[in-house]
Amino acid sequence: MSDIDCSLYQKCKELAGELDACTMLMYIILVAVVILLAYIYIPKVYPVFFAMMCTYCNNKFAHYAVDAKEELFSDMSELRESLKTENLTILEIGAGSGTNFKYFPSGSSVIALEPNPHFQKYLKRNASAFPGVEIKQIVTDWAEKMTQIGDNSVHAVVCTVVLCSVKDVDAVLSETLRVLKPGGRFYYLEHIYCEEECFTQRMQRLINPIQVRFSDNCHLTRTVADNIDSAGFSEVQYRKFWARKMPRALFIMKSQMLGTATK
Repeated sequence: MSDIDCSLYQKCKELAGELDACTMLMYIILVAVVILLAYIYIPKVYPVFFAMMCTYCNNKFAHYAVDAKEELFSDMSELRESLKTENLTILEIGAGSGTNFKYFPSGSSVIALEPNPHFQKYLKRNASAFPGVEIKQIVTDWAEKMTQIGDNSVHAVVCTVVLCSVKDVDAVLSETLRVLKPGGRFYYLEHIYCEEECFTQRMQRLINPIQVRFSDNCHLTRTVADNIDSAGFSEVQYRKFWARKMPRALFIMKSQMLGTATK
């Protein structure tokens, strides 16, 4: 291939990337407008729309999180051995449509905690694709006070992109510690406030009030690492990273962290 051909190919590739980013941005704006209209004009239907749109977006963008989630859940088999149990009982906070089921070991029993009851049909539909994972219980409640779940009753607690929207992060972590068995593990993956003073951080601060108001209390400026460090776990491990594979249009959520905390 000649130098001219190479140059033309590179320019076409860059243009395709820009078009893809523009298309993604327009799609996100459209979704935001639909959610906003539902929130303002039909508040009783908003939870239905939110469950539907979240499920659709999770399915559409799930492949961007595969590497992070495979890393996050890679030691679940090891956890099963360390706790000397054949099957794990997993509590998933904010289970949504069950997109994490594919990462759970076969034989796992899941307690799905989800305050929005309109996710249930999507949750059950997705669970049917993973017969090795059983839904033990669906709890329609908030994570700050999980009264239906007993002390020292689960081997693992899973929470992905949920701490950004809970009302009280410390209360959720306290409840997580309460329900975990000794030696049990908390698995988390969250988008967080960008630590460096940059365009992304400024945009997070600017957009945050709107995001909180119209995206089910989702915060762009939370730094949950300090909360987890001081929650009382015996061991905490996490890694902060920039989610490069995510579309550029979602740059305000590219600053992320994943990790585990052991009771």
